[in-house]
Amino acid sequence: MYEKELKEVKEELKKFNDELKYKAQEIEINTLFNRVKDKYNYDLPLDYYQFLKECNGFEFNGHIIY
Repeated sequence: MYEKELKEVKEELKKFNDELKYKAQEIEINTLFNRVKDKYNYDLPLDYYQFLKECNGFEFNGHIIY
């Protein structure tokens, strides 16, 4: 779902010798998912889990993704 857009961002950043620098650590992702489940009784999408493993959010071209 997010893969195409994230790939485009990575390609654009390469043009400026830049890259997405931060991946979330497994413990951070699990903590977030558990807190959301406990507080809101909601399971975050698995796509978001995969996104965080590749990139722990970024700011690009006026958009901020967390």
